[in-house]
Amino acid sequence: QALVYHVLAMNVDDEEIETEFGALRFIEKIQNTFDAMNNKDETPFMYPDYGLGGLPEGFSRLAAVYNSVFMLQTPLDEIIRENGIVKGIKSGKETAYCKKIIMSYQFRKDECEQNGKIAKLTVISDCQPLIHVENDLGSFMMVIPGIEFKRVNDVYVTCLSHKQKVAEKGKFIVSVRAIIENDDGNNKEKLKKAVLGLLFKNTDSILWEFYEEEISYKYMNNEKKQK
Repeated sequence: QALVYHVLAMNVDDEEIETEFGALRFIEKIQNTFDAMNNKDETPFMYPDYGLGGLPEGFSRLAAVYNSVFMLQTPLDEIIRENGIVKGIKSGKETAYCKKIIMSYQFRKDECEQNGKIAKLTVISDCQPLIHVENDLGSFMMVIPGIEFKRVNDVYVTCLSHKQKVAEKGKFIVSVRAIIENDDGNNKEKLKKAVLGLLFKNTDSILWEFYEEEISYKYMNNEKKQK
């Protein structure tokens, strides 16, 4: 059940399936995963060569194809709304109209509230993770259902290698992300050891590691903003 619900459907909310049309959305999510697997090397995950800098480059090409505007390093001065519905943004003397805005909370912290914290662990190793399970994984993304670590939320692992042109041959960059459910230091250390112990048969192969925590925010609804 955890495999199908959290890995194949990539669901984060166990109660969603109980809502109206929840089962239908559940089936659609699984279908999306299989469609993606048929499109790219039998995996639903993709990562741009040479790192995430390829994303704005790809978007700029699409903007040119569809006669759109792609603006970098542009300040956001105002969000244009009509009857509470987003219509676009203003930046200096320029106005751009749109149907939807996807942005970081940093642009509108006054309209967001703290929603917990995320643990972010990054390690560099000279040994391929999970080599004791599969000899030639190279790079991968893995969703570990929270139940495996007696958690409510899932743990997400990404491993990048020279195949994505972000590391030299023989080196692997592993990123682990998880919602912090208990702020106690011992619990966080136990989770870290459990995940690394799952990935590496011998943690001596880890050359460098970096851990940080990031505050998570969510957009407040109108009722909360009015209060």
